[in-house]
Amino acid sequence: MDRRLRELAKASPNFGRLYGYQPLLAIYGSQAELTVLSNPNAAYVSAGQFGEVLADSPP
Repeated sequence: MDRRLRELAKASPNFGRLYGYQPLLAIYGSQAELTVLSNPNAAYVSAGQFGEVLADSPP
């Protein structure tokens, strides 16, 4: 995993706390958050990936 992605995910005010539970949730959530205005299609894909990881996570 790219170090920059990890750092962005951990620094996200909305998704950073998820990194300790499931790193992919924090990464996909922060990517969607960062790209929503500049690239809405990429944000949509990241949000979908977030949902897939969330659905596969144990309760």
